[in-house]
Amino acid sequence: MSYEQFAYVYDILMKDAPYDKWFQAVQKQTGGKPARLLEVAAGTGKFAKLLLDEGHEVTCVDLSEDMLTVARDRLASDTGQTPMLVCQDMRSLDIGAQFDGITILCDSLNYLHDLMDWKATLTAAARHLEDHGWLLFDVHSLKKMDAFIEEGTYAYASDEVSYIWNTFKGEGEARVDHEITFFVSIDDDNLCERFEEVHEQQAFPMDAIMECIHESGLSLEQCIGDFDETIPLEEAERWLFLCRKK
Repeated sequence: MSYEQFAYVYDILMKDAPYDKWFQAVQKQTGGKPARLLEVAAGTGKFAKLLLDEGHEVTCVDLSEDMLTVARDRLASDTGQTPMLVCQDMRSLDIGAQFDGITILCDSLNYLHDLMDWKATLTAAARHLEDHGWLLFDVHSLKKMDAFIEEGTYAYASDEVSYIWNTFKGEGEARVDHEITFFVSIDDDNLCERFEEVHEQQAFPMDAIMECIHESGLSLEQCIGDFDETIPLEEAERWLFLCRKK
């Protein structure tokens, strides 16, 4: 997956992301008290800023150097802080520290197409937790993958960035291919730079995910759908998991 140019338009794609819901979920686990947190797949640092503003000590990990460059500049400018930023693959996470809590949000695990990779990631996360530390992660459900395919095409336009987002059924069960064409303004003469990104996401059934959790040194405390405990999981498009280190 290449984020070479994608990092600089990432925030536009994420404009409707449920940052407030993720933040509330973290604060529920910390009790509103400062904690040592690890954000895996941290992107451009927008969520890390919310955590830092609340007094948490945050370490950010991402696969993309470009993402981390944007995060470093944002956090230095907006918070005056320079948290540790680590460029690593979450499947082989190894930063030599343990944390009170870890987050893997924004359907990041859906970019892994094999349950062995999910297990490797969750096992690595468990190694980085203090005893009885917690892990929060969310994923697209099978229903959400069907919705992506049904929606087909989505378009967005602004003065700075426009894009056309096409979704297709990928190879295999519950896999979706995202093809995004960007047009980014580069000067005042209405000239735009065009580039494309292709991303593949894979969903898995609930029972397979639960088995993966238990085989990774974690116990599942709760799973809720669409941030609402009253919604049946089979009807939800996003599953949020709270796990605890055994």
